[in-house]
Amino acid sequence: RLKTQLGEELFIRVGRGIQPTNFALQLLMQLETSILNIDTVLQQNAEFDPAASSRTFNVYAMDSIIHIIQPKVIALLKDSKISIIFRELSGQVTLPTDELLTETADLVFDVSMPAGASFMCENVAEKSLSCVVSNNHPRIQRHISREQYFTEKHAFLNMRRINLALVDYFTDEILPRRNMYSEHGSIMSMLTTISVSDAIGIAPTDYAQQYAAVLGLQVLPMPLTCKPITIYMIHTNKLHNNPANKW
Repeated sequence: RLKTQLGEELFIRVGRGIQPTNFALQLLMQLETSILNIDTVLQQNAEFDPAASSRTFNVYAMDSIIHIIQPKVIALLKDSKISIIFRELSGQVTLPTDELLTETADLVFDVSMPAGASFMCENVAEKSLSCVVSNNHPRIQRHISREQYFTEKHAFLNMRRINLALVDYFTDEILPRRNMYSEHGSIMSMLTTISVSDAIGIAPTDYAQQYAAVLGLQVLPMPLTCKPITIYMIHTNKLHNNPANKW
């Protein structure tokens, strides 16, 4: 009916599926805010009783964020039928915005924000960065200078969805090219590699300190000026007032 009323094709067949035409995408952009407002009103009336629910929630986050949240969630869910499944975000090329829109993901915690009116982002934490090296590093003990930082080989955490290494994203400097020792999709993988090599890396201070004794690491002040890491909690606009989402 909408196609007939508008006199334009809205979808085309692609293989065994369909995809929206450019006209449909432009129409969505114009109507998105109005559609979200309608969804928000409808979601306010949805019922949710955490004492009786057996719902499963899916939460995407970097490994350094999961280790903070998960112990509290375990305590929260004691004697509950609700399940909260954490999915590691670190190695993903893009934020799981499609999963949020289709409600296969309920929340995302990340250091970057998605674009578009469909999403709400709340600043929930700020963290500092530290330089991490092995206790047995032959040249670095208890302090690292700026010159040493650029001389040593680096274990990189590759933030593929922002197309930068972690430290490049959180400094205003344009950093010179560094010697790569290894590249990682998760912070834990990077820390483990550093612990058995002469490579250096950058990690959130609290996360690195938690595993420093176990892995044999030095957690040192950054030799560069870095901004704090802002952690955002991301969900869709239409679920903002939904009782289950608010819980």
